[in-house]
Amino acid sequence: MSIFLATVLGHHHHVFPKTSPWALVVPFSLIVFLVGVGDSLMSYIAPIYIESHVADSGVMGIIIALSSLVGIFCDFTFSRIFKNKSHVFFFKTALIFALSYPILFLTLPPYYPVFVLGMIAWGIYYELLQFADINFVDTQVPKSHYANAWGILSSFRATAYFIGPVVAGLLLSLGQTSYVFVTAICFHLMAAFALTIFHRLAKSTPPIQPASNNGSILLELDAWFILFKKVWPVYFFLFLLFLVDSTYWTVGTLVSQDLLKSHSSGAFFLSAYSLPGLFMGLLLSRFGSPTGKKHLAFVMAMLSGIVLLGVGFVSHPLVILLLIFCSSMFLAVSFPEIFAVFEDYINRLGSSKNDMIGLQSSAISLAYIVGPIVSGFLATIVGNQMVFTLLGVLLIAYSAFSLHLVPKKVHFPQQELQSLQS
Repeated sequence: MSIFLATVLGHHHHVFPKTSPWALVVPFSLIVFLVGVGDSLMSYIAPIYIESHVADSGVMGIIIALSSLVGIFCDFTFSRIFKNKSHVFFFKTALIFALSYPILFLTLPPYYPVFVLGMIAWGIYYELLQFADINFVDTQVPKSHYANAWGILSSFRATAYFIGPVVAGLLLSLGQTSYVFVTAICFHLMAAFALTIFHRLAKSTPPIQPASNNGSILLELDAWFILFKKVWPVYFFLFLLFLVDSTYWTVGTLVSQDLLKSHSSGAFFLSAYSLPGLFMGLLLSRFGSPTGKKHLAFVMAMLSGIVLLGVGFVSHPLVILLLIFCSSMFLAVSFPEIFAVFEDYINRLGSSKNDMIGLQSSAISLAYIVGPIVSGFLATIVGNQMVFTLLGVLLIAYSAFSLHLVPKKVHFPQQELQSLQS
């Protein structure tokens, strides 16, 4: 991690201009890293832990999806009731729920109500983290450097999700799932400590938009519908990217366990998925995009899908890991690029920007509802590995569709949106 951090700091003057608050990006990313390790530990152990007590991958998928059902509700409510809150507020609140999640599994017996409570906590803190990240970039980073900022954030997050599965696998080899829960708690506590230091470094952040007295969910639905009509192709593309991600963290953990039976390298399945994000996001922030953000995101996702097609037709663990790694290299470019696209939208929306943040987060939540359920049941029909081949088909088809139909410029009906704020 020290080499990676030195690389970021050594090149910061090429990433952000001296007049911009670039110095906040790396400290904020370190907090994202600490939370990410804790979350990746729980993301790895939760499907295994739950499936061991329900004995069915389909039921496990439904339980995991509950967290995102909660997330959809949070997307509606947070964008209305937290209109003038800063990224620090979102992060502090997220850490409270992040700590409660492993504590529930550690201290209570493995019954369905406990699983449900854990998923509720997971859903709430995941959405709060989404709002914290987007709010931070919107208020602390110049618009011309959105892609750079998301590239650095993605690199730190990918580092966390590379380390987490390896640590979880090592802890599980000791024979106690409780070790994973305790380690996740420790990382969340370190993140809380780091956040207090970061808060002292950061300048006071102005409200991202004026407060509104109207918290009606119906008005939020109206705003979402207006925005959705303008951005639906990009919305579904973001949904697809996180559908892939949710499959890795549900069915992917099962593939890892399957591969371990024949080769020790199977433990690195999720790490092969996470590793490219470590350096691809950094390279993207260092050199920038050679073409338009949307175009690059679509092309990279299509290439990722082409490589992913082979996963269901090979059996050697090392070949599978190579395919996953190569596919994820392309996907690691799509994620920060499409986030930068949404950040552009948010920046243009003025007092309606929280509505776009909520809509964007809803695509992620929806993916984590659909992904675990569909991939879990597909795995029982076609097998765990073949699920990833089917994902490759989806990536190719929708990326090709998006390349031809997504407009270069989106025009938002500002007056219509403003009327909903009054």
